[in-house]
Amino acid sequence: MKNLDDYKVDNLFLLIGENPLPNYVAARTLLNESGTVYLVFTNQTKSQKNCLKNRNVLQQHNIKTCEVYLENDGSNAYEIHKKIQKKCLKLPNTQTLGLNYTGGTKAMAVHAYRTIQECNTDADAVFSYLDSRTLKMWIDREGNQPLQFDVTLDPPLNLETLFKLHNNNEWLDNKPPRSEPVLPEIEAKFAEFHRNEKLKKEWRNWCGQKLHPLTKEKTKVGFKWKEEDDLNCTPPIRIRLNGLSKSIKKILRENLDTSTENLQLNITKQKGFDSLTHVCEWLDGTWLESYVLQQVKEIQNKFGIKESMMSFHVRDSQKTWRERFEFDVAFIKGYQLFAISCTTSSEKDLCKQKALRSLG
Repeated sequence: MKNLDDYKVDNLFLLIGENPLPNYVAARTLLNESGTVYLVFTNQTKSQKNCLKNRNVLQQHNIKTCEVYLENDGSNAYEIHKKIQKKCLKLPNTQTLGLNYTGGTKAMAVHAYRTIQECNTDADAVFSYLDSRTLKMWIDREGNQPLQFDVTLDPPLNLETLFKLHNNNEWLDNKPPRSEPVLPEIEAKFAEFHRNEKLKKEWRNWCGQKLHPLTKEKTKVGFKWKEEDDLNCTPPIRIRLNGLSKSIKKILRENLDTSTENLQLNITKQKGFDSLTHVCEWLDGTWLESYVLQQVKEIQNKFGIKESMMSFHVRDSQKTWRERFEFDVAFIKGYQLFAISCTTSSEKDLCKQKALRSLG
């Protein structure tokens, strides 16, 4: 019985579209060892080509690349035919050819298909398409139904590579995402009391009145806290717990080493936080991201989830030190990205706004 390895080729032409992920998957699954992928792109998809070629996403798998630049001729049959034919005619007759036409324009798909058919008279070229609905690779067969194969990447696609594939959406070097929850047992207790509307409102009011004075400003991606040196002062910062119910104070006292009336940042930090700023962020809401990440970890084996992380701070491509947007939790299943936006608010408008911000 045939499998996808039987359809690997020595030279694979990839039509580059707005989403370079299908091109990456095709290159990983349809190319023979030591083979070459030909990136067929236009001015409109130059950045996607660069993501594939220049950011070590294919090179790390020892995949060689060659460019087929169509300039603004993504619909010009003559130019498409001429430029692809030029590459094909330089290849030895002993090497196999393939085309994955998931990306690109309709004209590129039609004329690239025809050109490679003409150039590969000694053997059957392999024509393929990655179907987003079934997540299967389709292999065309002349005069017959196409074959469908599940796609498996070994090693699997990771989140860092997936971010690199999408137009400079890399995370800040000084704020990388976390791969493990912070304090899962305590976060479960926070989630429990947030099911009570009265207690949830108490907590948000406390954050607004007692915790937020430790911020410098509110940005489009959330609050910007005071610098670590400002928080690590003498005497240590104590945050009053007045306004909170006894049940919440008990959770804080038993799990975060608070006193009956105060939370002292430097003492709570010792429970497993990276910094005093991290304590503030966690109390103000990232505990929920961590809680959700733990829920994902608990089902990852059952559902084939390969990697999951939280707190993605994505850099601005114009100013690499600045944060452009943030989203909360993400994981990969197969080669698909699933992103989760977290909020404790029950207001529909605020929830919608947060979801839109997370999309950048």
